[in-house]
Amino acid sequence: MNRSLVYFTSSILSPYLFLVFPFTADTVVADMALLQGYVAFLNEDWVSSLFFFRKAVSSGNAPEETWYMLILSEMFAEDYESAVEDCNTFVANFPSGEYYSFALYQRGRALYHLNRKDESVSQLTEFCHLYPDHELYAPALFWIAESFFDEYNYSASKVLYERIVSDFPRDAKASEAEERLRAIGQAEREEKLLYLLKVTGEEYLAAKEEYERELSLYRSEDALGLHDHLQQRTKEVDQLNTLVDELQLKNKAQQDLIDELENKNRELQITAEEARRMATDVAS
Repeated sequence: MNRSLVYFTSSILSPYLFLVFPFTADTVVADMALLQGYVAFLNEDWVSSLFFFRKAVSSGNAPEETWYMLILSEMFAEDYESAVEDCNTFVANFPSGEYYSFALYQRGRALYHLNRKDESVSQLTEFCHLYPDHELYAPALFWIAESFFDEYNYSASKVLYERIVSDFPRDAKASEAEERLRAIGQAEREEKLLYLLKVTGEEYLAAKEEYERELSLYRSEDALGLHDHLQQRTKEVDQLNTLVDELQLKNKAQQDLIDELENKNRELQITAEEARRMATDVAS
């Protein structure tokens, strides 16, 4: 528990340690409930603390200190809905009270825990504007920064965390603010890395698509060239076959001519032989 809060509680509790209760039953019950509420609060028994402080304020004329202790008990017990309601009651009933500013702060913090971030920021901003020298000024800045941080608005939250660390280095929230600044720094580095990876990835995909396009084009051109080459070779083969056929026809014609000439030669030889034989017969 916060040391100043313990001192605050003890300072309120001390008069009751030697209290001589009046003899009216209502007063005795209310004072006993208040005393038991303080004891439970100091023992961090929030369930009992809530029970006794609610019993103490049920009389209808409880002082602002009792109401504020009830609000603190609700905050520690994480009963934020009740805390907001009782803060509203406090603000309405004690507008000039000593703990009015504290109630405003607690209402803003309770709203934060209820995830009503916009209302929380508005309430705590009003608190900081009204009480710039308040002991809870730095914590109020912290919870405003937390609302921005939760919404990933790192630039806005970073400014507030840095102010807490620089202007309120001894405040309990300074160490938490430093942790948040480290987390933001890490998030910013990761964001830059993701951006670089994204850009690199996009460049890689673009290069890959261009390579595949060129490869497809090359293959198409290569296939087309092979087809043309095959057509050319087929044409050449056809031409050669035609030439062979022509040569074969010429060879056949020449062979026929040769055969014809040989036949004529044989006929001439036979005629010449007969002529010699006839000449021989005439001479004899």
